[in-house]
Amino acid sequence: MNMRSHEPSLTHRQKVKEESRRAILEAAEAVFSEKGFHDASLTLIARQAGFAVGTLYLYFEDKADLYG
Repeated sequence: MNMRSHEPSLTHRQKVKEESRRAILEAAEAVFSEKGFHDASLTLIARQAGFAVGTLYLYFEDKADLYG
């Protein structure tokens, strides 16, 4: 009997996107915890995550979207 899941596997590209989003969220949590919402910036979050600021906009609309 085939025990494979009926869910489709993620493609490499989907995995990379998921990992990038997770890294951004982890960086945002660290920056928001340290700086608070108002003093946190997308630049600081991007730097912490190791991405360019523009990359954050591929995943989140703005700082408020990332925060909540």
